[in-house]
Amino acid sequence: MPLLLAEHGNASNAAEFEQVSGWTPYAAAHHFIVAYPQGNANNLPLDPGNGLVGNDWEFQQGSIDVQFLRSVVADIEANWCVDTARVYSSGWSDGGIMSQRMACDASDVFADVTSWEGGDPTLPNPTLLIPSPGSPCHPARPISVVIAQGQIDPISDPVAGVANVNQWAARDGCPLPPAKSSDTYGTTAAYGPCRNATAVQYRVENGQAHQWPSGATGEDLRDRLWNFMFATTLP
Repeated sequence: MPLLLAEHGNASNAAEFEQVSGWTPYAAAHHFIVAYPQGNANNLPLDPGNGLVGNDWEFQQGSIDVQFLRSVVADIEANWCVDTARVYSSGWSDGGIMSQRMACDASDVFADVTSWEGGDPTLPNPTLLIPSPGSPCHPARPISVVIAQGQIDPISDPVAGVANVNQWAARDGCPLPPAKSSDTYGTTAAYGPCRNATAVQYRVENGQAHQWPSGATGEDLRDRLWNFMFATTLP
C-alpha cells in the first residue's frame, strides 16, 4: 500500500494534526497508510516563557528530524506491506517546511511531497521554537512538489509562496510560464513537464487563513494533494 507521512505544524503535535487534517478517514477511503510523526522539539529544552506548547521541526539540511523521518519510513516498511515506490510526505505550516526539507534531503525515499502553508526550507527563521539558520536545498534528483497557500494567510502569505514555488520550478528545470486555471475553491499554476517528467504546482485556496481548512474546502485540498502525489512513483 502507499504510505503518507503527515507532519503537524508549530506548537502542535501528531494527535492534534490527525484530528484536524482529516487524513485518517481519507486514507481509509482511498486505501493507503497514513502516519503522523511528531517533531523532535518536544524532547529539547525550550524557552518556558514563549507561550507555545507543542512540538516543532528542525529544518536544516541533514537535521535530526530528517534522520527521524527516514527512520519512521524504514520502521513502517519493515512492519507493514508498503509500496516503497509510493511513499509521500505532506505537511501543514512548519510541517510543510519539513515536508519540503525531505524533498531536499530524502528524494531517494519520497516519490514527491506537498506543503500546505509552509515556507521556504532554505530561509533563516529565528522565530521558531528551534531557530533555523537556513540551509541549502540540493535534491539528489528532480522531485515533484506542490506548494499550496491560503489566500488570506498572514503568516505564510501568497507572495512568499510564489517566491518558494519559483525556487522549486528552477530546481526541477520547469518551463515557464505555468499553465493557470481557476475553480470554485481557488487557483492553480501548473509547471511542467519538468526534468525527468516531474511537475510543480502552486495552489491558492480561496478565503483561507493560516489553518487547515474544514468542510468542502478541506476535502478539495486533500483531493488535490493526494491526486498529485499518487500520480508519481519513485524512479
